Amino acid sequence: MDPRATRLRRTLARLAADRRGSNAVEYALLAAMVAITAIVGIVAFADSSVQMWTDLSDTIVDALN
Repeated sequence: MDPRATRLRRTLARLAADRRGSNAVEYALLAAMVAITAIVGIVAFADSSVQMWTDLSDTIVDALN
């Protein structure tokens, strides 16, 4: 067998067995899911939120006049 192929196979096996970065990857995936959920929520409620603040502003202006 080719020595380079053997060395490559050993290196890949060692990388597959290495678990040192798994926690960081899990936390990154969790942070990404939280960010995506927040963005979807903001986009979903943006129009109603803008309308609520516009109505409140109109009410305050009417009350001051």
